[in-house]
Amino acid sequence: MYVSKRSANCHQEEVIDIFRSSERNNKKANITGILLYSDTLFIHYLEGDFDQINQLYDKIKTDYRHKHIFIIEIIPVKERKFPDHPMIIRSFNLQNSIFWHLLDNEDAKSLQSILEQYSQTGDKILSMIERILYLH
Repeated sequence: MYVSKRSANCHQEEVIDIFRSSERNNKKANITGILLYSDTLFIHYLEGDFDQINQLYDKIKTDYRHKHIFIIEIIPVKERKFPDHPMIIRSFNLQNSIFWHLLDNEDAKSLQSILEQYSQTGDKILSMIERILYLH
């Protein structure tokens, strides 16, 4: 799982391209996960073989659409959260009060901490991702 700043020159069409290529390439590599994006941020949770994910991460690090990439956590998972989806993509608006109301106070504070400092555990972020995905 990582967080990155979305480059200013990464427009909506390019986010759609990220989704399409991720869906195609992740399927081949047996990688699943979700990409949350806003106007300024990506939060990416990936599941799969460590070596495959590491190769993908090496590609992402050189992608001009991402800046200041920060790995939050790399851990083996016993069971995938998104086993049937090579890539789920969801947008979120940090300035939208409805977005913040989807989260409880603790999750909202944790997300704010991530955005300000890029420091939080992966489990906490995954919990927030699931809440955003299923309550949206």
